[in-house]
Amino acid sequence: MCLSSNVNQHNDTTVVVGTISSLHSRKEELYSYLSSDERQRAERMKSSAHAERFKLIRGYLRFLLSTVLALPPNQIHFTYGKYGKPIVENNDYFFNVSHAKDYFLIGLHETAVLGVDIECPRPFPPKVHPFFFHQDEINLLASVDPDQKMRLWLSLWTRKEALGKAVGEGLSSNIGKQSVLSDTIHYNGREYVLLTQHDPSYVKTICLEGKSVQ
Repeated sequence: MCLSSNVNQHNDTTVVVGTISSLHSRKEELYSYLSSDERQRAERMKSSAHAERFKLIRGYLRFLLSTVLALPPNQIHFTYGKYGKPIVENNDYFFNVSHAKDYFLIGLHETAVLGVDIECPRPFPPKVHPFFFHQDEINLLASVDPDQKMRLWLSLWTRKEALGKAVGEGLSSNIGKQSVLSDTIHYNGREYVLLTQHDPSYVKTICLEGKSVQ
């Protein structure tokens, strides 16, 4: 585990939060786990900082998956869904990854589809656009004190992102129209559970797919 990572369990979900800078001491090891496709993807990135971040997090993801799948990290193969979401090939173990500034968030679950998102406070006032927010959420954001608005906005945003990643749509217009004020969401015939946690440096949300609903 990286020195600055925080690993915890919730509802059979392994949640890892850490700093990208803490992974630098393992750079050579983590880079060795990457596939040729991942190396080529990093080379195509215009920013060397973005490429390094991608390689460090992807290598660490491979390390984490290897501990639960009992496979060497460089022998784990991914396929990609309709919207580009990576999936472990020939295995039902689910994962999702997010990053913001120096932080990364990785969620792992043996049986449930999940989405995760992490965001850090921003120095500018949050924008509230009807494409991304339900009217109830817009009303709530308008009603809170200015010093509380950023945290609330981050909570709602991470919940939208995590839900969109869990269902495989990203921040689509349908996700924007879906209220995420409740911790249990019914979307396209399935139940999703949202867990949001606040830290002074970030806000993170984990979204787990649940049972089928009528």
